[in-house]
Amino acid sequence: MVDCIIAGLKAYIQACPLFNEIGGYDIDWNENTPDSCGIFPESDTEVSEPYINGNQERQYTATVQISKVTRTDAERLENSAFLERLQRWFDRQEVLPEMPEGCTPNYITADNGMLFELDENGSKGVYQLQISLNYNMKGR
Repeated sequence: MVDCIIAGLKAYIQACPLFNEIGGYDIDWNENTPDSCGIFPESDTEVSEPYINGNQERQYTATVQISKVTRTDAERLENSAFLERLQRWFDRQEVLPEMPEGCTPNYITADNGMLFELDENGSKGVYQLQISLNYNMKGR
């Protein structure tokens, strides 16, 4: 069992076979070197009011940023194709991330894959994908 949602999400992303070529996985940080990855937690919001038993449906959102080489059109095309494959991988998963005690995952989605930024000479880019994890949290 993990202590926090981001720890479970990080382990889940690291287990994705598409990330075999990625060097590091940091939280709230991206080394900004080719094939590095940063996972940035964004929000943990209510989807529903608490049920009568105190349980609640919630959504945890994070952004995955991946630094890639972008010098040529072929490299940028491959990077965009990687984001598409990654999004489809998330959409097909039946096994969900490990969660802290009292939390049960319902489903995970990946959306808004895009080139987020380029360096000043256009040789390196940061691509990002937004991950949303819907879960139930047990009431107190």
